[in-house]
Amino acid sequence: MQAVLFDLGGVLIDWNPRYLFRRRFGSDEAAMENFLARIVPQSWNHEIDAGKPMAQAVAERSRLHPEYAELIALWQDEWEHMLGGAIAGSLEILAQLRQREVRLLALTNWSAETFPVAQRRFGFLQWFEDIVVSGQVGLAKPDPRIFSLAIERCRIDPAQTVFIDDSPGSARTAFSQCRHLARGLAPGRLSVNSSSEKETVMIREFLFTCLAGHLLFLAPATGTAEGIKVVYHLADEQSATLAMHNMT
Repeated sequence: MQAVLFDLGGVLIDWNPRYLFRRRFGSDEAAMENFLARIVPQSWNHEIDAGKPMAQAVAERSRLHPEYAELIALWQDEWEHMLGGAIAGSLEILAQLRQREVRLLALTNWSAETFPVAQRRFGFLQWFEDIVVSGQVGLAKPDPRIFSLAIERCRIDPAQTVFIDDSPGSARTAFSQCRHLARGLAPGRLSVNSSSEKETVMIREFLFTCLAGHLLFLAPATGTAEGIKVVYHLADEQSATLAMHNMT
């Protein structure tokens, strides 16, 4: 393994619009969830991540839902309040990889307008050799073209690169493009926040010793959010063997 290509939001940085809108909706969780699902859905935010100017996106959405215009405007005016902190477990792995002098790169779906806010807040973003930001290049995951762009721009050998992302769609596309990736679904579950210290060590060492051309697949235990319980090691798309299961 020569390089690790990280996603940022949901992997290293805790981002959630609920942090902002819970302050407006208070205890009415149902109303907030309806607003997030119907008025400002992920598909709309994806357009912003892919390069649509935020003011344009907000204006278009406000015309569709004028009764929510004030709340929609907060997506631009108070976006910074959607940011949580760094995800400690993932940050620990990032720091250890840095100590081992592994090339650190990032590929993130993020608005070009708001990414500077994250850069100012999270100093560890300076550790990356390069960060491909969707809003800056006009493409967003899981579009295969952004993976091809990242491979070329970052000068990485896909067979010697691990990709870590929290999106199933991005994981599938990256595997078809890169043939070698890691996927962690739950924030913080890549390291110290796993359900046991033994599990933490096994996952970390498996990451650090994984073989070129293979897939490391990390998934949370079914029905829980207490840590990674299953690790799949895939030699190719057709052949998958269970490497670790329900580790104790």
